[in-house]
Amino acid sequence: GNYLGRVSTVAVGSVRWRVELLGPGGHAWEESSAPSAVHEAAAAVQRLVSLTSGREGVSLNVGRIGGGEAINARARSAWFEVDLRADDPAVLRSLHDLCMAALEGIPDVAVRIEDLGSRPAGRMDPSHALVVAATDALRGFGVEPRLASTSTDANAALDAGIPAIAIGVTEGAGEHTPDEWIATAPVAAGLRALAATVNIYGR
Repeated sequence: GNYLGRVSTVAVGSVRWRVELLGPGGHAWEESSAPSAVHEAAAAVQRLVSLTSGREGVSLNVGRIGGGEAINARARSAWFEVDLRADDPAVLRSLHDLCMAALEGIPDVAVRIEDLGSRPAGRMDPSHALVVAATDALRGFGVEPRLASTSTDANAALDAGIPAIAIGVTEGAGEHTPDEWIATAPVAAGLRALAATVNIYGR
């Protein structure tokens, strides 16, 4: 509902994993040569990040990480959660395979990868009647439209071959932080623009 004026025409796809690394453990001094699951997890995260660094249209985020048993013990287990995204289905598949190969190639520890979910990537042609209806409706309410790449429920529709976009109906900022906010005053205009989009497209 955020981003009044934004019309999402590119559906950013995603793949999410929980990666767990398991090692033998041991004393931090007496067994200092033993592999540490925490050390290997940190190295794995860096390898994954390097696969997306500087590339347009992709992102990789490790949003949660944990593990270890004691400050003076080589970690027997560690885990992290990965959110991998791309705005093109072929690029997402390629990146998926590269990251999977990097994780499966970690020596000295066992690696378990749990699939946490995925969203297909897709896109709408800006000249499609549904996109044109949305941009015309917004301009009719004095709002200049802007096309954008986002991850929304439209992803599933596009994957099923159904034309779909996502439209913002208000303004705000600070997403996914304690300072996140939206303005309530623009909601009425945003909903009117949404209704107008449906009416224009249905003609």
